[in-house]
Amino acid sequence: MKPALLAVLLLSFALRAQAQDDALERGRVAQAAGDHVAALAAFTDAWDRTAAPIARARMAIEALALERFALAETYANEALAFSADPDIAALTATLASVRDAAASHLGNLEVRCTPRCLISVDGSVVGAAPLPHLLRVTLGTHAVHAELADAHPAEASVDVTASAVARVTLEPEHIDTRPILERDGNGEGARIGGWSSLAAGGVALVIASVALGIELDRDSVLRSDACTPATTMDTRESTCPDAASTRGTYTDVARVLFVTAAVFAAAGLILLLTAPSAPASPSVACMPALGIVCQARF
Repeated sequence: MKPALLAVLLLSFALRAQAQDDALERGRVAQAAGDHVAALAAFTDAWDRTAAPIARARMAIEALALERFALAETYANEALAFSADPDIAALTATLASVRDAAASHLGNLEVRCTPRCLISVDGSVVGAAPLPHLLRVTLGTHAVHAELADAHPAEASVDVTASAVARVTLEPEHIDTRPILERDGNGEGARIGGWSSLAAGGVALVIASVALGIELDRDSVLRSDACTPATTMDTRESTCPDAASTRGTYTDVARVLFVTAAVFAAAGLILLLTAPSAPASPSVACMPALGIVCQARF
C-alpha cells in the first residue's frame, strides 16, 4: 500500500474515532444534566458515525428514560448482541434491566392488510403490508390506519394487552373510478342507466303534460267571448295579450319537454335492450324421470 494512501486511511480512522468520542462526550454531558432528549440525539449521532456498541447501549438507556419503550427494548437487545465487547460486558446487567423494564410496558400487535397498503399506528407509519413481524407497542388502545392507492382508507382501534397478541385486519375499500356503465361486466350498470333514463323521461313527460294543459287552457281563453276583437284591426292575441303570451310560453315548454322525454325514453330502452345478461348463478336441479336426472348450470 502506498504511504500516501495509508496516511489518508489512518487520518480518516482518527477523525471518525474523534467524532465518535466527541458525540459520546456530548451525550454523557447531556445525560449528567438530565437532558435525555439531547443525550439520545448525541448517542444516536455516535452510533450513526461508527456503529459503536457502547453508543447503542447508551441509546437504550436514554430511550427508556424518555419512555420510548419499543426503542429501548430494541436498542438493548441489539447492544446485548455485542457480548464480546468490553464496554457491553460491563453494562450487561444494566442493559438486561432496561430490556425487561421496557418489555413490561409492551405488547404484541399483528396488523393484516391488503398487500402494499401503508400501515400507521397512532399516526406513525410502521411499514407496508405484509409486515414481516409483530409490532411491539405500548399496552393500551391504539388507532391503526391503512392507506392504499385508489381506495378509501381503513382504520380501527385495537386494545393491546400483555397476555396475548392483539390482531386487527384492515381492508381499504377500492374506489372504482370508471363511469357507472363500465363498472361491471354483467350489465348491471347499463340496466341502472336504462331505468334512470326511463325515469327521467317519465318526469319530463309529466311536466310536459302539465305545460300542455296550461297551453290548452290559455288557448280556450283566447277563443272565448272575452277575447273577441272590438274592431277588425284587432286580434284575439292583442285583445288578451297575457293569455297569448302564456300560451306561447307553455307551447314552447311542452314541445321541448316532449322531445326530451322521447330522447330519455329511447336512450333508456336502448340501454336495457343492449345490456348483457347477468350470468346465471350456479345451480343443480334434480327430478325423477326413469330414475333420478340431475341438470347442472354454471
